[in-house]
Amino acid sequence: MASSTWHRINVVCFCLTLLVQRSGSVLATNEVNVIPASVQTSIGSTITLDCTQAQNTSVLWFQDDKQLPTTTQQLILSDVSVANKGIYKCCLKECSAGNSATSTVDIGEGPRQPLDLTCECRDYMNINCSWTMSDDGDAKSNISMRIQDYDTLKWHNLPCKASNDLPQDKHQYCFFNLHDYKFYKSGYVYKIRSANKYGEAFSEEVNFHLAQQAMPYPPDDVIIQALSSNSVNVTWCEPPLWAVSQARRLEFKVEYKPEGGNKWVVAGSKKFGPGEPRKKLCTSMKIHSLEPYTSYCTQIRARKDSSSYSTFSEPSNTVCATTMEDDPGKPWDVKYRILPSADDEKDTRSVSITWKPVHKEERNGIILGYRIVLHGVHGSDETNTTRLEYNVTGTNLTVHGLDNYRTYTITVQAFNSAGMSWEKASPDGPIPVAPDKAGEVSHIFVALMVPIAIVCLVFMSYCIWHRGKKILKPTYDIQIPERARNDNLYVTTVNFRMQESECLMS
Repeated sequence: MASSTWHRINVVCFCLTLLVQRSGSVLATNEVNVIPASVQTSIGSTITLDCTQAQNTSVLWFQDDKQLPTTTQQLILSDVSVANKGIYKCCLKECSAGNSATSTVDIGEGPRQPLDLTCECRDYMNINCSWTMSDDGDAKSNISMRIQDYDTLKWHNLPCKASNDLPQDKHQYCFFNLHDYKFYKSGYVYKIRSANKYGEAFSEEVNFHLAQQAMPYPPDDVIIQALSSNSVNVTWCEPPLWAVSQARRLEFKVEYKPEGGNKWVVAGSKKFGPGEPRKKLCTSMKIHSLEPYTSYCTQIRARKDSSSYSTFSEPSNTVCATTMEDDPGKPWDVKYRILPSADDEKDTRSVSITWKPVHKEERNGIILGYRIVLHGVHGSDETNTTRLEYNVTGTNLTVHGLDNYRTYTITVQAFNSAGMSWEKASPDGPIPVAPDKAGEVSHIFVALMVPIAIVCLVFMSYCIWHRGKKILKPTYDIQIPERARNDNLYVTTVNFRMQESECLMS
């Protein structure tokens, strides 16, 4: 019985010995460890690998079985590149199953920083954020939006599925429904997080406050029509996508300028009037005091309301129209010239009339032509009149068959599709276009000049003769003074001078 007990004791001891030996073997196998066991990081990062082992002695490091020139327990890899990828092994004196451990290092291209982040609200229902990816490869990164509340300063992560239908389009977009995230109460700070297995990158932060920065799209269906020569009518409808409940809170600014001009003029602002809220709202405005037959362009801007902090949208599409024509101004510098006639006995004459066209700024349309009227009066008999009227497209006219002994008044007017010029152009006062026969005028002139010449000749001959006579035979002017008082003597004094006759001719 005792021997049996001892036998059992020996068996237990033997088993314990085997268990202790096996446990020692496990400890020996797990004596070396590398922390961390695996690494995923981006190019340019720093990696630190720690080799832990019970003996606390120097170790050997290997990268893909290539020994590295270091024996310290900590391996530091700075500014890593793809060349640093691989399996790193830490060994004690020799690499065996019981005294070595490994760590897998994976190095790749991390995401780059998203650029040009902007956020806007165009429909008062959703916030749309857009940004630009650094390159096409980053489009495969995991994109998310981070939002910080102005009040709590807490950051919230929101899922965002970027839209990138075209590979060459680097712009990404993200939409957030205002009702889902309750963004009415406060402003937020936005930034985009781009991440992949090698790292993450953040865009610059953007501030957006709904109440101050919500801005509609430009108005839709803008039309301009001419009403008269100095007014147009502009119509437009509510912006697309704007919430129906907010449509009546919109204000519009109407701007106009001459086509080709540089400066927009504000014609005024307007809001929607009463109407059915569920139908598309449209309105109009008239613009007055414009120039006739001038092309004007208009554009419309919209904003949420007239609050001082709200912002007008960018302008709508520019539309143009030309005002109607108006009566033109008058031509100028009217001149005439009586044309010579080969037959002096002819009872009629011809006259050439010329003028300058209407100044460009006074045409008020397209000049279709000129109307020339000649009103003739015979002497002082106002009942004996004649009227000649012509329409021409040029700036000159020759009129034949004008009666002698008549005085004609010439007037010239321009006309376009709107009517005749409001003023008439003419030479200064009435003009005798053909008051007499040219031959008779010439005969009278000759008849008058012949006797005048004879009289002048006779007068000149007389003056010459009289002058010569005085020179050849002088005359004396003898004066006898009073008797001298002294000595009772008569003293005679003779004074004389040559009298010359002077003949004046005119």
